Amino acid sequence: MVSPGTHAESGWHTIDLAPDSPFDLPERFEAFMWHRDIFALPDDALPLGGSEASPMQGFSWDGHRVLGLLCHLEATPASVLDMLDHLPSLGTGPYLQTRQAMLADARRFDRQAPLLDRLLSQWLGSARR
Repeated sequence: MVSPGTHAESGWHTIDLAPDSPFDLPERFEAFMWHRDIFALPDDALPLGGSEASPMQGFSWDGHRVLGLLCHLEATPASVLDMLDHLPSLGTGPYLQTRQAMLADARRFDRQAPLLDRLLSQWLGSARR
C-alpha cells in the first residue's frame, strides 16, 4: 500500500540495512531520494532497509524475483539535473536538500553506482533459480 509520507525526502540520505534484508549490501549506505510517498511492506516480502524519513526504502518479494525500490540508486548527475529542472518542487522540510547540496559532490554518484550493480546482480542471480 502506498500513502503520503510524513516528510518528503530529496537529496542524499543514509539507508540502514534491515537486519533481515536478503541483500548483501553495506549496513549503512548513502542513496539519492526524490519522493513524498511511502509504502508498506507487501505480505511475505523482505525489507531492504530504511532512512530516517522513510522506514521502507525497498524490498524483495516472491522468492526474490521482485525487487522494489523507493530510493534512486540509478541516479546520475544528468538525471538529478532533469528532476531539478522539470519536476515540481517537493516543498520544504527537514529531509529536502537544496540543488547545490544535491550536486556538491559528484563522487556520491560514483559510490552509489556499484551498489546498484551489486543489488541487480543479486536480484538477477536469484531470478535465475
